Amino acid sequence: GDHRDLHSFPTDALPIWIPTNGNWGQEVANAQEAVTANPNAIAIASPWTPPASMKATSTSQPYSSSCDRGPGYCAGYLDPSHYADYATYLEDFVSYFNSQNTFNLYAISMQNEPDWPTVYESCLWTPAQMDTWIASLTAGGATNPLTARLIMPESLDFNPAQAYTALHDANAAPNISIIGGHLYQFQEGVGNPTPYPNAASYGKELWMTEHYQNSASSIIDALGSAEEVHNSLVNAQYNAYIWWWIWNDPNDGVTYGLINGSTTSPIPTNFGYGIGHFSKFVQPGYYRYDAAPSSSGNVYVSAYAGTESGQQHYVIVAINASSSALSQAFAVQNATV
Repeated sequence: GDHRDLHSFPTDALPIWIPTNGNWGQEVANAQEAVTANPNAIAIASPWTPPASMKATSTSQPYSSSCDRGPGYCAGYLDPSHYADYATYLEDFVSYFNSQNTFNLYAISMQNEPDWPTVYESCLWTPAQMDTWIASLTAGGATNPLTARLIMPESLDFNPAQAYTALHDANAAPNISIIGGHLYQFQEGVGNPTPYPNAASYGKELWMTEHYQNSASSIIDALGSAEEVHNSLVNAQYNAYIWWWIWNDPNDGVTYGLINGSTTSPIPTNFGYGIGHFSKFVQPGYYRYDAAPSSSGNVYVSAYAGTESGQQHYVIVAINASSSALSQAFAVQNATV
């Protein structure tokens, strides 16, 4: 769901920050719908800014001069005097979410796109600031207040430098579960995601937590989205790929969702069909297995397996990116299909 609304709440609601404007409740409802549709689904959360009351501005990290949410919500930085308050704030959302569901929030991010100052809700963090805040969670032997897994840094273009400092800090690295990032350097589908061995060497999962492509007018767009998932999971060794927008909401002018804008007869868009070849069959918790490349350079093959209801499932996703039909043989080893 749209995670922009995880922050604009009163700062005086205790013991948890119960929303007065319903935004947190909307996110809970989104998660409930997802898990109802697929019991294997997991829910994560990503804040776009801390509360404005916890932020400050400086020459190097200024507020955005034009902000669609009001003063203090766009850019700026988290005031170090509120580091502990921000950790409590995030855990308040985790607690609220878990109290409303029969399932728990799987993970929470510390910040959406900390390297991108913009006119919508946002907050700037340097790699050093992220490192300091993460290390502060367990400073002096304290118990980490966050009960959900921590995602960071969710860089705009999966810039490894954004996580480098924290990963190399023995006081911070143990508090990180997932290295997340976005792929907006490939906005037009040009170029491919690349591996991040530094994160893997520290035992962290790699999640692509946000991206979209601009149009979904033809089968070419479906193939493009599928190829990007393939390249993310196979070439870059990511553990997850998350598309930015589910529905072509006519109220927001969205044209890059996975489902069209109909409220009566919704169907997948070309993006939805492309990504659906993965998401309908490859469930959370599955493992990706080795698959030899096709003899044709225009065919992309990946393989997965997992257990559901005590039964082993095998998945092969094959993408034909050529302009004509092709025949492709598959040999499944060490398994009975």
